[in-house]
Amino acid sequence: ANGRMADILGMPVRALVGRPAADFALGGEAEVASVMARRRAGLSDACEATLRRADGRAVPVRVHGSPLRDDAGVFGGCLALVTDITESKSAERLVRRQAEVLRMIATGRALRDTLGVVMSLVEQEAPDVLASVMVPEGDGRRLQ
Repeated sequence: ANGRMADILGMPVRALVGRPAADFALGGEAEVASVMARRRAGLSDACEATLRRADGRAVPVRVHGSPLRDDAGVFGGCLALVTDITESKSAERLVRRQAEVLRMIATGRALRDTLGVVMSLVEQEAPDVLASVMVPEGDGRRLQ
C-alpha cells in the first residue's frame, strides 16, 4: 500500500495494510481470484477494473500486473501498477455524447430531442448544474 493508492481509494495508507484486494474491487472475490490465477500461471497483463472508494464511489482504474517469484521460482504475490482513469473515461463518454448530438442534427431529429440530449450532457459534465431549454411555440408567445 502506498500514498497514491490510498488517495485513489479515499482512505489513509494504514487503512489499506493487511486488507484483501477484494475489499476494494467492485468485482469482489471472483474478480480478484481470476487475476491471481493468471499471476500464479506466470502471466503479466493489463486490464480495466473498478475499485470502490471509502465513500462508496466507483473509481475506474487500469491495472498492469506481473507475478513475483522468489529465486526458486515460487510464486510470492504480484506487483500491480494501478492508474486512475476517471478523467479519460469521462472524456470518452463526452466524445460519444457529442457524436450522438451531431448524428441527431445530421439526421434531422426533432429540435426538442436534440436539445434534451444536450441538456443531459451538460448535467452529466457539471453535476451541480440543472440545465433547461425553453422553446417557444409557433406564435412565439408561449413556451412549450
